[in-house]
Amino acid sequence: MVSARTVDTAAEGQRPVPAESGDYDDRVVRGPERTTLRPIEITQPEGPSFTVEGSLLRWQDWSLRVGFDEREGLTLHQIELGGRPVIYRASVPEMVVPYGDPRFRYWQAYFTTVGNYDYGFYWYFYLDGTIECEVKMTGIVFTAAHPGGDHPYSTEVAPGLGAPVHQHLFNARLDMSVDGLANAVEEV
Repeated sequence: MVSARTVDTAAEGQRPVPAESGDYDDRVVRGPERTTLRPIEITQPEGPSFTVEGSLLRWQDWSLRVGFDEREGLTLHQIELGGRPVIYRASVPEMVVPYGDPRFRYWQAYFTTVGNYDYGFYWYFYLDGTIECEVKMTGIVFTAAHPGGDHPYSTEVAPGLGAPVHQHLFNARLDMSVDGLANAVEEV
């Protein structure tokens, strides 16, 4: 960075367009549609065991405020268990997807549908006081021409078509307030 010169690049030239379809929505590739699935129905004949008053959600000994922010998506506030404060604010505000293939880069800092993925953020509150956040995603892999054989940056998903090696990394914001504001965290 100091000398302002390029040291190395990973340019591999152009690859041919695959001769066969790799389109997931092509009937020839995906096969016939399923006709054996039956509907699923979830009911609570005695009503839900939770209450919602405005943004306040209560369930068993848990209470929390639910909000949404254009940058962070789902935000949880003033989480308490049995009247005792646990977390002041919780969210998953950032994500980065570093592609192993040096030709691809993608960064996004808010959620719903991002690029070719849909993300679901599931917060679980257990009766023993445990809190868990799980991120689930679905989508379509971003593909490019594949050079064939073993390639260090992608996996061949169809003849001549590769999906780059990548991962999805999330940053969680947890403003803890266990039993109030008198607590502190010290790094030693």
